[in-house]
Amino acid sequence: MLKNYIINKDQSIYNVLELLEKNPYKILFVVDSDDKIIGSLTDGDIRRYILSTGNLSGTTYDACTKNFLFLNESKNKSKVTEQALSVGAKVIPVLNNQNKLIEIIFLEDHQEKIIADFENIEYPVIIMAGGQGTRLEPFTKVLPKPLIPINDKTILEIIIEKFNNYGFNNFYVSINYKGYIIKSYLNECKFDFQINYIEESQPLGTIGALSLIKNQINSDFVILTNCDIIIDIDYLSLIEFHKKNQNDITIVASTKKYKIPYGVCHLDKNGFLANIEEKPEFHFLVNTGMYIINTQLLQLIPESTLFHATNLIEIAKEKGYKISIYPVSDNAWIDIGEWTEYKKTLSKFNI
Repeated sequence: MLKNYIINKDQSIYNVLELLEKNPYKILFVVDSDDKIIGSLTDGDIRRYILSTGNLSGTTYDACTKNFLFLNESKNKSKVTEQALSVGAKVIPVLNNQNKLIEIIFLEDHQEKIIADFENIEYPVIIMAGGQGTRLEPFTKVLPKPLIPINDKTILEIIIEKFNNYGFNNFYVSINYKGYIIKSYLNECKFDFQINYIEESQPLGTIGALSLIKNQINSDFVILTNCDIIIDIDYLSLIEFHKKNQNDITIVASTKKYKIPYGVCHLDKNGFLANIEEKPEFHFLVNTGMYIINTQLLQLIPESTLFHATNLIEIAKEKGYKISIYPVSDNAWIDIGEWTEYKKTLSKFNI
């Protein structure tokens, strides 16, 4: 079991972010070539490193916390546990005199308290489901894109249920194209919470529909998501990130790696060959289509006008609002917006 919490210092953070998202305690311990613990690494450490450096190809050693809380096997456990609770730690590594990991203390009670702190929070989740889904024709000539099946459920049901599993029960769904089918289907689902509908009389883009309800929102912010994506992350951690950093907009962005399968020729300033780079890799942060947006910014959305989330982000940036990125791994983002991605999604679900 201990080996599941150990990572080599030279591992790429690109790959490790995915491991951390699957790790129930979101922590790994970084070791050197002698298996000595030299740091702790959380998903928060990686996000801070990416945001501060813009570098997606760093190592675990670059991103880890070197000054971390640990317990020596010969020391009093209760004092260190008390200290860990005071700083919000969930895990304490126990090291021997050679700084090697011999035990991990899991603070289960504290984890339950953190989850309880987020109960009864009713931030609105707004799902944009009014588009025509032209990239998925001819399927969407018959059914609207939000009702595309994955296993025995629609993508829209999966999105709603994932949020509801974290305690969210205040949902808005924007509808336009074949909206009556979406509305009828969701009404048949018989959720134990109400679905509110934003009915567009014309296509309003990826955020324009919010102009119809912007004066009805009483919470500090809303969570906005496209209807053709699943983001498999801890939504409470996302909210905590948004609040802690005092963001006006938080964009959930996926890490993406592209490898050129050829030798790339680089030229010098005179146009002669400088060198050939064999099969280079490039790392990017890609907008997934999920956002947290402070409610006051909804006033920037024009009434009944085709308007996209990217338009709002551009205007907010020009006005000096704080916009930040919440990086997630490529594997945490499931996109069914076009046929190739839909087929990949089916393979992920073993269909």
